[in-house]
Amino acid sequence: MSGFEQAGPDSEKPALKKENIELKISSGGRSLVSDEHPDHNEDAIMQSPEKGIFGIFDGMGGMAAGEVASGIARDFVGNQLLEMPANVTAQEATETIRKNLLEANQKILKHVQENPDHRGDRAHQRGGAPC
Repeated sequence: MSGFEQAGPDSEKPALKKENIELKISSGGRSLVSDEHPDHNEDAIMQSPEKGIFGIFDGMGGMAAGEVASGIARDFVGNQLLEMPANVTAQEATETIRKNLLEANQKILKHVQENPDHRGDRAHQRGGAPC
């Protein structure tokens, strides 16, 4: 499994300190099923408050195995962000996230090729990383 916290009850992490500024981050995650597919949820949430990393990966409702695609994207991108140095610039972080999302897309496409019954897997990502 991945090295970041899964969505769940609200969590409170120790304060982050940088340049004499103290920031306390509390986070939680929740996702609801939709009317189109009330029997399952295809979203994947990642959170690592101690690193300031949060994201929502939306498995496109109605697509085959959208929850698999969103999980692949969350696990890959989340693990890559956890390895990113804390001192990167906003521009470097943006470029790293962009490259990670493109690579996650390739991993989803490879998964679909290896699992034809999942053809139509799709996921969207929203989130952020420390800048």
